[in-house]
Amino acid sequence: MQKMIESNSPFARKFHRDDLVLDKIDSELLFRGPERIVPGGWCIGSRENGSDPCSVVENITMLRPTSGAGRLENLISSFVSVGAGKDSIAAFLTARATQPGKAVTSLGSTHAIKLLSTTRIEDARFRVYSHRLDDKWLVGGASNTGGVVPRQLFSNEQLENLSKQIDPMEPSLLDYYPLPTEGERFPIADPKFMPRLSPRPESDVAYLHGILESIARIEAKGYALLKDLGATEVEEMFAAGCGSKSDKWTRIRERVLGLPLSRALQTEAAYGAALLALRGSQ
Repeated sequence: MQKMIESNSPFARKFHRDDLVLDKIDSELLFRGPERIVPGGWCIGSRENGSDPCSVVENITMLRPTSGAGRLENLISSFVSVGAGKDSIAAFLTARATQPGKAVTSLGSTHAIKLLSTTRIEDARFRVYSHRLDDKWLVGGASNTGGVVPRQLFSNEQLENLSKQIDPMEPSLLDYYPLPTEGERFPIADPKFMPRLSPRPESDVAYLHGILESIARIEAKGYALLKDLGATEVEEMFAAGCGSKSDKWTRIRERVLGLPLSRALQTEAAYGAALLALRGSQ
């Protein structure tokens, strides 16, 4: 049953009527008793001695997302992201990272982190999910912060000129949480979480420095959360996506993360998507 769940496609084939597998799905996955409905979050009765939990019902409009809901959300998100050419799994494959402890941050309009782990981690509270890769797990999450924020504030020409003036080895004392709009997914899961981009200093160089460093701090919090949840500790990091082209940002991230960063030889997710397709054909 566990292998069926981890495949992300437990109903990818038809079942015969009264198939024993369906009984197993009812009892172990849906917790549905014989001749009973599938219990929802509103069923609060006891299950002891075979009792029907739906014999006691509270607010029927109440929904309590479980790890199954998180798996469904992440599966659908992965379909959408592949279609958009921004899939962080494909970005991970571009780095050719094959050993546990290798991690890739895909820096685009938003940013996603992936860590190759020997342990599967699923936590709907923080929207942390895992995808199987051979005999290991790609554990990760995606934040709404990223390159879209500085691009909302500065033109491409301004970003290039201001970046040249940043000293990446000098810590910024500005503490921001750069988001394009209200709401965050990871490492804080809060649809009402508000962006924090003030106070704004007089110097645009200092402002951009503070934003880039604050995004790096969010990245560091993401990897720390994965470790706290039981994932393999990060040993080596790679960067993919447009943001990986910025040398100053890379140096800032190295200092904040405390690890050397390497840029993936191929930084486009389309290259990783091709590798993914190749894996599937073999």
